[in-house]
Amino acid sequence: MRALVIGKGGRPGPPRRSLEVDRRSAAGRLLASALGSALAMVDTTVMNVGGLAVTRSLDMGLTGPAWLVNGYVLSFAALLLLGGALATRFGARSVYTVGLTVFTVSSLIAGLATTPAGCWPPACSKAPVRPCSCRVRSHC
Repeated sequence: MRALVIGKGGRPGPPRRSLEVDRRSAAGRLLASALGSALAMVDTTVMNVGGLAVTRSLDMGLTGPAWLVNGYVLSFAALLLLGGALATRFGARSVYTVGLTVFTVSSLIAGLATTPAGCWPPACSKAPVRPCSCRVRSHC
């Protein structure tokens, strides 16, 4: 529902949506943003906690956990700024949606991985989710 707003000088201003619609959409954006951020944080925690079990199952030796976790975190950190730049160029909502979809698919693939390199695609694909979740949340 839109209401007519009278601007300066008695001229009609741009139409404004009702407050109820704004609250619902703000709550939905906040929920989606919080879930996406939580999913990305839980994924990092799982990699840090489960890294030792992954390296044992893949016979990576003593330095395996360090290489696995550092490669995961480094690939995420390297692409974090790129995620923010993509959000500026293409819009936070679309980059967030694509990033979350790719992150979900790559996490499923990483669960079936038989090499250490299969564990890094979720880190690369969640890089746009973090900055976009902050931007989506800021528009609430």
